[in-house]
Amino acid sequence: MQKKFLVTLTATATAFSMLVAPSLTAFAEDAEVLTETVTVSASDEPAEVGAITISDGSSAVVANGGTITVDGDITTSGTNDSYKDYVGDEHLTASPTIDADNHATVTVNGNITAGNDGTEQTAIDASNSTIVVNDGNVSATDTAVQASNSTITINGDIVGGYHGIAAYSGNTISVKGNVTAHGMQSDYTRDDVIAGTSTFGTGVFSSGENNIIIDGDINSIENGLDVNVGYSGNQNNGSILVTGDIISGHEGLNIYDNTEKSGFATADDFLAATPDITIYSTNFVSVGIKSTDATADVKAEIRSKIKDAINYIIKADSNPDYNIKVSGTNVEKISGFDTVNRNEAFNVAANVPEGYELSGGDHVSVSKNNDGTYTLVLTDSRGGIFVTARLIPVTNSDGSTSYIVESETSNEESSSNANSIPNGAIIVANSQGAADTPSQIAAISGTKPARTVSYNMSSITPIQYKESIISNVAAAPQGGAMNIETDRVACLDSKMIAAIASRPDIDVNVVFTYGGKKLKVTIPAGYDVSKLLDEYGYCGFLRLMSILGSTEL
Repeated sequence: MQKKFLVTLTATATAFSMLVAPSLTAFAEDAEVLTETVTVSASDEPAEVGAITISDGSSAVVANGGTITVDGDITTSGTNDSYKDYVGDEHLTASPTIDADNHATVTVNGNITAGNDGTEQTAIDASNSTIVVNDGNVSATDTAVQASNSTITINGDIVGGYHGIAAYSGNTISVKGNVTAHGMQSDYTRDDVIAGTSTFGTGVFSSGENNIIIDGDINSIENGLDVNVGYSGNQNNGSILVTGDIISGHEGLNIYDNTEKSGFATADDFLAATPDITIYSTNFVSVGIKSTDATADVKAEIRSKIKDAINYIIKADSNPDYNIKVSGTNVEKISGFDTVNRNEAFNVAANVPEGYELSGGDHVSVSKNNDGTYTLVLTDSRGGIFVTARLIPVTNSDGSTSYIVESETSNEESSSNANSIPNGAIIVANSQGAADTPSQIAAISGTKPARTVSYNMSSITPIQYKESIISNVAAAPQGGAMNIETDRVACLDSKMIAAIASRPDIDVNVVFTYGGKKLKVTIPAGYDVSKLLDEYGYCGFLRLMSILGSTEL
């Protein structure tokens, strides 16, 4: 991937690199927020500074070797470069917030926020380096974490645009949190030629040998986990572990080779180039084989063997009354988790109360053995094994089915609610007309009755964003307006556009920050919104602006 970097090394930063460690530590404790790029090199003493805020598109930290600790948040905005995509839309870009190479070590005790004004910016770009983020989240409008031959530890959530994580071989990456990709308007190629522009977003992209642990969920507008196995002869002995759900708009787990010339001719060759993959659940598993050396029968064998090789985490209800025990010769311990492959049986011993039955999840068959234990088999590559006791459904006289609903939720279920939305992440406001319209809403939709929904994109998943748009469009006042306000450049997909099409009586105003300006694009009532979608079924905000124009608020 070609990258454009423009690093500003200021006089303040140069002088900074000459200080000795004791002075730096004292400085960090009492420091005001730095507003210029800080640079360190391999010959410098270890450095420690306070929070950094950059507003001109420059990097906050440039580490060419050396060691630096930032005790505070890092926030970067502004632009120092731009480019035009295939359809002519201009993209404002910036240098990566943290640019580390040459065996640098960067520790951040706080949050990293890159491109919070809508500029496309990577938060962490690491090559042959070590990056640690302690108790902080990483958010970016482009790729949040981009790494090669590096060790990355993030003790928090990661939110990106194009990628949450892009790992280009030789990395050890550990994330204690969720990874999200909201998508970004970008060009795509056919036969190595740029052919168009659409919106793309991948939660985690892995190419080559990487060891990746995601202790949480992966959410993405497009693919959740992309695994590029490269070429025949690669021996990717790396591993990927995802302990939560992989939720995506397209393929949840996508495993594929590099090009038609990848050279894979047998299923065993393809399997040897694929890392060990362990997941809990996903919405879809795709195995793509471009190699022209593989016959149709070999491609079918590859798909089957790859899906059979995926390890699936077995989760069990922690209710002590059930006393669930998992065992079996097919059960393998991986990083402390019981795992099993598709179509392989495992055993469960449990105390199942009267009126209950044992369940292993939607894609797990359960049979009771003569000794009172159970045999379970995962039958679908989507996974999602969760062993619990559930109420036996009752068939009513009219043929309907009912359940007795208990007031208490199991400990496991209550602690893993992936659908919860943080307070303040989505704010809904209603105004009925001129008399009660606040000035900030009137600036968007005038005196029309309006429903205004504001989104903190780094705090919600693509699914939550989509569902909220659809439901709030439906609830917008008759003949009024629906105002969509985001804190970054985002997109609308085909289902959101369909919801807007079902409400030809309302204006839809899309408000977002781009290049430090708050912009509004209006989709007028009755407009043929089907014209807005590209061939992949998306309408990025930049595309929307190029079609309908914008006004600055």
